[in-house]
Amino acid sequence: MSKKKLFSEETTMIDNCQCVYCGHVFNGRDACNADMDRQTVTCPKCSKRMFVMISVEYTCQPIED
Repeated sequence: MSKKKLFSEETTMIDNCQCVYCGHVFNGRDACNADMDRQTVTCPKCSKRMFVMISVEYTCQPIED
């Protein structure tokens, strides 16, 4: 049986998720329910589940001169 063609093997975005199956872009925070330990999300358009890896970037700047 042939493997169904994916939109992409992996997608990376800031603030949003992009479905690897259909390409739909949706709010990542809402999809994960703000759970930083979440491992899967479901696309609201095609209803397929996919793995999600969440990372946070911190940028620090000086306060004092």
